[in-house]
Amino acid sequence: MEVSLFHNIIITGSFERKLYVWDYEFSKLIACIKLERGTEPTAICILSGFCLILIATNAGMIHLIKFDVKGLKSSFELVFSFRINDEDNKNLSELESKQVNSENYIVSQI
Repeated sequence: MEVSLFHNIIITGSFERKLYVWDYEFSKLIACIKLERGTEPTAICILSGFCLILIATNAGMIHLIKFDVKGLKSSFELVFSFRINDEDNKNLSELESKQVNSENYIVSQI
């Protein structure tokens, strides 16, 4: 779970591949973010001062999502995704870029 007082939202995760975005001022669900199949969110962070959500998954993926929330209207855009590659004990600073596949990332507006 992650809370942004600046944006009036709460993001909750599930054991499925879904994240729910809630507007806590109006107590309404405003979006559902579905991650790639077979993964679960392991960490969520809203970057302070920015409209960016950082999501990590159990498959080693990190997603950066730009969002805009105004009242009960919202928009989300996947900025980039990458996989942390730990083959051959490489340093974490060596990140393998991944092409964004629109089938793996879906935002449902509520």
